[in-house]
Amino acid sequence: MEALTCYAFHPEVSAGCMRPVTGDPNAIVSTGTSAAVNSPAYYAIVGLPTLVMHGTPALYAMRGVSAVLCAAALAIMIMMLMQLQRWRWALVATTVGVTPMVLFLCGAINPNGLEIASAGALLATLTVTFRLPTSGWILWERAALVVLSSGLLVSTRNIALLWVVVIIAASLLLADMSLVRRLLRKPAAWVALAVSAAILGLTLAWYAHPPQLATQVYAGTNTNPAVAFVNMLINTFDYSNGYVGLFGWVDTPSPLFSTIAWSAAIVALLVAVFIWGSRRGRLVVLGLSVVLVLVPPIVQALVISQMGYIWQGRYMLAMLVCLLVACGIAIDDARGDALVLPLRRVLAVGLTLLVVGQVFSFWWALRRYVVSVNGGIRDMLVAPQWQPPLGWITLTALLAIVTALGAWLVFRVIVRAEPALVTAPKNDAIAASLADL
Repeated sequence: MEALTCYAFHPEVSAGCMRPVTGDPNAIVSTGTSAAVNSPAYYAIVGLPTLVMHGTPALYAMRGVSAVLCAAALAIMIMMLMQLQRWRWALVATTVGVTPMVLFLCGAINPNGLEIASAGALLATLTVTFRLPTSGWILWERAALVVLSSGLLVSTRNIALLWVVVIIAASLLLADMSLVRRLLRKPAAWVALAVSAAILGLTLAWYAHPPQLATQVYAGTNTNPAVAFVNMLINTFDYSNGYVGLFGWVDTPSPLFSTIAWSAAIVALLVAVFIWGSRRGRLVVLGLSVVLVLVPPIVQALVISQMGYIWQGRYMLAMLVCLLVACGIAIDDARGDALVLPLRRVLAVGLTLLVVGQVFSFWWALRRYVVSVNGGIRDMLVAPQWQPPLGWITLTALLAIVTALGAWLVFRVIVRAEPALVTAPKNDAIAASLADL
């Protein structure tokens, strides 16, 4: 493994230092890792390519499986949100929630990416199910999506069990409780509850008997839980960079432009909620904000004596996405009026800045691998020390095209959907926008 991690925690060293791994690719090697306390389900799924492949191709195939899972969960979130009576700002908030760090994690062999995407999918699915009456196969479809989203979520990290509880509470606060009571009399709801409970039970059984490989002893001296709690609380905003981008081996912060663009978008949504959001929506946003602030110091205090200071900003991205989605829903609940021209322009400029931030962050992360953080664009062009599949130029161009097209579709759908929010089915606006392509 040393041959593959020669640049770990050394941003001045490019990925070009890697050397081919020698030895028997079929040999089973035991090792220790703190990730062993998590559910093995995620690794069992993304590890399927290793049954027929090995070496570098297998690693890229595993990353591809992880990316597909994340993309599917994000698609579920967007699809469900757009079934709400009003969904304009929920869609905007979801776009903000997909930060460069989310895409980075979704393309890695890391359960954190799927945790983020499936948390958003579960919140969106439960919210729609608890607010819009339905029956027949549509209800069974939503029940299946609840099981799928919750199952994927708890298959990622042990803290995801807490996220399920928080998401259920948030969706119930946003719910039509009379509809929830009617749902509890339908077979689809009880089947979803039973299957989800079975998955949760199996996950709890795993966490109740963690493997010995997960045992670690922290050799540091500062193990006071109270001190750890206070330190984490004081440094809350210092971890926010992990929301936007902390690439490489947690050694390459996102470019300042991207950090400013996403910080401004997140703050704007939070301010908008407390100016225009619905009363219940504000309560949910406030509750999720408390979770976002208090969970890191509480968890860090609990594990300080065993693991030391291990917390990273990305660990709360699942709750940040849920917080932003709740912001969008709260604004939509209170404001159904059309976008005035100045606000349209602000939205267009904001989406453009996010596209630039995504592309810039992607190039920034690639630079760290291709020529290290000390290299420049000239070095990347004429003397790259490492290249990803297809080359960094092709990949950057593809990302630029995809993100620009996605932002344009978001803006177009929102603008075209405005007159249809009350008088016409939402799908007509979506179809009209897609037809323009």
